Amino acid sequence: MNASDRLSFLRDKRAHRTWLVLVLCWAFFRAFAINKFFGQHDVNAWGYLFVDITSSVPYAIYSAKSLVNFLDAQWPSFRKNILLTTVYFYIPDIYVLIFARTVPTSLYVGFGLSMTVLTLVAILSFKRDIKRGSK
Repeated sequence: MNASDRLSFLRDKRAHRTWLVLVLCWAFFRAFAINKFFGQHDVNAWGYLFVDITSSVPYAIYSAKSLVNFLDAQWPSFRKNILLTTVYFYIPDIYVLIFARTVPTSLYVGFGLSMTVLTLVAILSFKRDIKRGSK
């Protein structure tokens, strides 16, 4: 059984809906964290939550589509969907960077490091999955 067959459940609409719910739950968690760390630096947690939720829905949709495109080796669709996934993933972070005022440098550094680490983890996990899928 190849990797595509083992992961066929990911094509199911229920898996996509579950993913959407998880992404939205993560958005609420992030809004509380942003309020805690950036609330006193003029970042409106409710505004952030609105931006995060409105970007989370397309993020969840495009990331699920990109996974299915990858499994089905539909490379043009995969490239388009992974690009849209990336754009929607970073929109809430851009919101923080635009609206944060009087933020200590250490908080910006920590925010940048967390973005970098999470991006590297995603890239390395994706590369690992590509290697597994090609075997």
